[in-house]
Amino acid sequence: MQRRTFLKTAGVGATTLAFPHVLHAQSKDPIRIGFPLPLTGPFAAIAGDMKQGAELAIDELNAR
Repeated sequence: MQRRTFLKTAGVGATTLAFPHVLHAQSKDPIRIGFPLPLTGPFAAIAGDMKQGAELAIDELNAR
């Protein structure tokens, strides 16, 4: 058997064996995300907009 054929076959075999484990790798628990917002100071006025933007991005990702 040639080296190239062996490597192709081994790659396909490894991918086939690993595929079921990839499907089970998805988490069933919720993922917590930290997001630092300026609650005081000159940038506190835009914290609400930043929070809404982060929530919108999370909602879009969850909709997939």
